[in-house]
Amino acid sequence: MSTTQDCRGQALFKETEDLLEKWKHPDPYRPPTAPGGSKYERNLPSPILDPPPKMAL
Repeated sequence: MSTTQDCRGQALFKETEDLLEKWKHPDPYRPPTAPGGSKYERNLPSPILDPPPKMAL
């Protein structure tokens, strides 16, 4: 590939990224269980703990 094609490709890529950033939705959809979602880290299972050792009386 020639240098001019590389430059044109990079310019096109940059222009496309700029358009996507400009048209991005202000409140993007996030799946509820994904980070930033409404259910993220809710109702986590409690850690399994060993019972306390038995005491000799």
